[in-house]
Amino acid sequence: MPSGEAPQPSAGPLEIRSRETRYGRILEDGRGKTIYVAARDNADFESTCTGTCTKDWPPLFTNGQVNAGPGVNSAWLGTIGRTDGPTQVEYNGWPLYYSARDSGPGEINGQGLSAYGTTWYVVDADRGRPVK
Repeated sequence: MPSGEAPQPSAGPLEIRSRETRYGRILEDGRGKTIYVAARDNADFESTCTGTCTKDWPPLFTNGQVNAGPGVNSAWLGTIGRTDGPTQVEYNGWPLYYSARDSGPGEINGQGLSAYGTTWYVVDADRGRPVK
């Protein structure tokens, strides 16, 4: 994807589910890709990852309905608007992202990484916050 171009949204509906890992039950998408949050986002329904950040940490975009799969609190699942792209999925106020370091289902290569002025964490499905 060219620099500065936003990742393309998933054609809805999109499912968010949980998976048991060494970090506890964490969030993943319906294809098994691990989902992350940025500590700097502070669960305030606003993404701080823009521009080149989105190449390494693609926002979880959707242009359709977002469904809570097994182990996900549907009351915490929603979407937020962005100025640089389509609608981003959020969980308990935390904007959600993928890690470009994860190439396939079940990989967790972004946990605890520091980049773009923040630290990136997987999401505790039961508590709705980063796993530090």
